[in-house]
Amino acid sequence: MKKVLSLALAIVLMFTICVPVFAEYVGSTPVRVDGSTVGASFTVTIPATATITWGQTEKAVEYSVYSQLATGKGVKVTVNADTDGKMKNAANTAFLEYSLKNGTTQYTTTKSVILPENAEKSSVVVQIPTANWDKASIDNYIGTLTFSAELTNI
Repeated sequence: MKKVLSLALAIVLMFTICVPVFAEYVGSTPVRVDGSTVGASFTVTIPATATITWGQTEKAVEYSVYSQLATGKGVKVTVNADTDGKMKNAANTAFLEYSLKNGTTQYTTTKSVILPENAEKSSVVVQIPTANWDKASIDNYIGTLTFSAELTNI
């Protein structure tokens, strides 16, 4: 009986000394995204043609930009009037002088990331003064606007 009692007391003593411990480990692991191998991308959408009605003194030509660039970068779009500011007829025998409002036009985006559905829009205004219309023969004229785009700091 002593042995049984000793064994029972030993078991009780063992359970009283063993205190159950419930622990939870909380830690953190940094997650890094490496963008160093991803190239910048942007799209400038320009119209295929811009039609000016005879006698119209101003025509806004709208374009849009969307991008995914590095932080602090933007897209600078420059628009120039080619052909020395003269639209020419098909035979190159008649000219209609024009200019861009404020000369060469520049626009720089305001954000690094611009979604296509929220593209930033801008426009350049082609000007043909009434005096130029008055001295032009009635014909079809063609001129060219050149859109250049480059990355820049914003």
